[in-house]
Amino acid sequence: MSELFSSVLDIGALYHDLLFSYQRAQRLYHGQRGSNYVLQSTLNFLSRIEEQGRIDISNSQNFEEAISKFADFLKKGKIIKSLTLDQLDQDQYTIRVEGCIFAGKVHKMVNTKDVTCPYAMVAMSLFNKFKGKPAIERESTYFEDGTQTIIETSQF
Repeated sequence: MSELFSSVLDIGALYHDLLFSYQRAQRLYHGQRGSNYVLQSTLNFLSRIEEQGRIDISNSQNFEEAISKFADFLKKGKIIKSLTLDQLDQDQYTIRVEGCIFAGKVHKMVNTKDVTCPYAMVAMSLFNKFKGKPAIERESTYFEDGTQTIIETSQF
């Protein structure tokens, strides 16, 4: 592994650790409602990426299409091998990320107990936008090269 790639993985682990620390603090001090700000901020940032012509999510017809475009964006950047969305019920889905370049290092170095995968957070933001309903911030299940997260409607 090159020194550059190794450094990128270390930086990715650092960013994951920071995000996870903020997630824990957010839940502790603000409960489930606190994530609404984070999710809205994520949508705003996706819009800035769209302005650069890097992704086209806002023109999606529905949540599923938006997730497909987000998955293509991550695959094009060689960040993941796959991101799949399975519908379990009308407003309940499972999102599964496989082949994430950060997973091997992050999932070993960082405490992943009680936190949500960043890609699942983006999916929750898109759920909110396209379904018109807030998503519950669920903990992800972490495995060697990816994650799995339930996305469903919040009761708030």
